[in-house]
Amino acid sequence: MLQRWGFDLNAPDASERAEVLLAESASDPDRLLLAAAVRSSPGDGSGALVAAEAAVAGDDSSARAHTTLATLLAGSGDADAAHSHAARAIVLDPDDPIAVYNRGVTSSALRDHAGARADFDRVATLLGMEALPWWQRWRRGR
Repeated sequence: MLQRWGFDLNAPDASERAEVLLAESASDPDRLLLAAAVRSSPGDGSGALVAAEAAVAGDDSSARAHTTLATLLAGSGDADAAHSHAARAIVLDPDDPIAVYNRGVTSSALRDHAGARADFDRVATLLGMEALPWWQRWRRGR
């Protein structure tokens, strides 16, 4: 964010700067995703969700937009919709560990433990790691 937009989420004026950038081009999916990130940081979940939904509407082929929307929907408790967007992100970018992780989280929320395990193991592989220790403990219990 710092390289692209010149500030990060911790900047005291991050919210104002993101809204100014969005106002300059209100339908730009990248600026909408920036607004979603900044809005979600101080706890404006509904504003972040609106921005992420608009980003997906503006660019349905963006894995990042679907991943962001999946994260926000999961946080709002809508596991079905979150799962749908996480799955779409993986179709668009099968090697994105964040998208795969999000699908794992939503699979777990939907009680698809086998799907969650497969996704979390895939994330470890994508990151060049062994399966995460907490996941190994959970997996042994299944």
